[in-house]
Amino acid sequence: HFFVFGLIGVFPLMKFPVPEMLSHFFSVLGILVGGVVLTLRALFYRHSPDAELPPDLDAFVRETLRGIPKVVDVHMHSVGLQTELSGCAIHPGSWSLVRPWVYVKSRLFCLALGVGWDLSKADAIAADTLLGLIRHANRYVEYTGVVLAFDAVYDQVTGERDPARTSIETPTEHVLELARRSGGQVITCCSVHPYRKDAVARLEAYRAQGVRVVKWLPNSMFIDPQHPDCLPFYRALVRLEMTLLCHVGAERSVGVGGNTQKYGDPRRLRPALDCGVRVIMAHCASEGVAEDGIPFFDVFVGMMEDPKYSGQLFGDISAMPIVTRVRYVRQLLLRHRDLHPRLLYGTDYPVPCIPFLSLTVAHVLLGLITWEQKAQLDRLYSFNPLLFNLVLMRTVGRTTTTGQGLDFTPVPPFPLVGK
Repeated sequence: HFFVFGLIGVFPLMKFPVPEMLSHFFSVLGILVGGVVLTLRALFYRHSPDAELPPDLDAFVRETLRGIPKVVDVHMHSVGLQTELSGCAIHPGSWSLVRPWVYVKSRLFCLALGVGWDLSKADAIAADTLLGLIRHANRYVEYTGVVLAFDAVYDQVTGERDPARTSIETPTEHVLELARRSGGQVITCCSVHPYRKDAVARLEAYRAQGVRVVKWLPNSMFIDPQHPDCLPFYRALVRLEMTLLCHVGAERSVGVGGNTQKYGDPRRLRPALDCGVRVIMAHCASEGVAEDGIPFFDVFVGMMEDPKYSGQLFGDISAMPIVTRVRYVRQLLLRHRDLHPRLLYGTDYPVPCIPFLSLTVAHVLLGLITWEQKAQLDRLYSFNPLLFNLVLMRTVGRTTTTGQGLDFTPVPPFPLVGK
């Protein structure tokens, strides 16, 4: 709890009259005590997706998900280390002790993916963990995950691959194989960098295989979405009837090879929208501030409220329940209920599997859930973080705040797969 106080400044957020000195005290205490304890918890944490839920917890989950027969998680990742010729890779700097925080973060993500400390078979273990969590969630709801590929960085001038700036790479072929293994529970989202010489040809090839969603993370892939070089790519997306799932807002997780945060400004996607591309803005731009001082979230809301983008622009709520973003869930509940039908469900897996990012005390203190609900959700987390995330987002606000929940759209109103 101290960790949350320090991390999100809950006292000023709740307008409590707390002296500045006391606020600093809690921040320091949170970092020194709560941070250490939670890091140790993350290092030794293991979920149990094969176990049966206790009867009372089972009833809680089923009651919360009543009325939702099917859900599509539009934002999931499967990261690999190129241990079984999967083609997956992460930047070598991720393991450098020169930057200890980067090393710890890389280790935590490996643990979240179920890999543990032995990295010799990391790619296969990460894939099996993901499929196991999805299968367990299917005991309660028809759960389908859209797993995102991640293309390498390509130079804008030469069109050549740039390994030095590539923080992470998950080939589309790896995700296609994962989808084939899943028995229909995984949908492939390809990733094609628009600066590569064969960008349009690769789009056409993936579309022929039934892929209908494309992933970009402009900040870390060094893509300027408003650059004229992207226009042929946008026209191809429209012609092929494919959807662009694009990160918006600041990026904190992927960036060993560098970041350009200004590329996360939602306004840079106006050329894509004006070309007719259907766009999903990931995380509702719930982190960071634009160069002109406007919070990215406010920019996102303004664009969603623009009538000319109605039916074409969507947001996904992935990663929004974590402690550093949860305040924006409260804003969506209290101020922007008109946007709910265009908010798609997503988790940003494996982010929910990192315990100290999913501390539900933040939701209680913001008035989003009750202490009783917190107790049940915390128990559920130890079984399946994916199911926990879904139940949490169905719970917020329904018995607190406004008495109304976050009525996101569980299944997108457009095709994600198929020829």
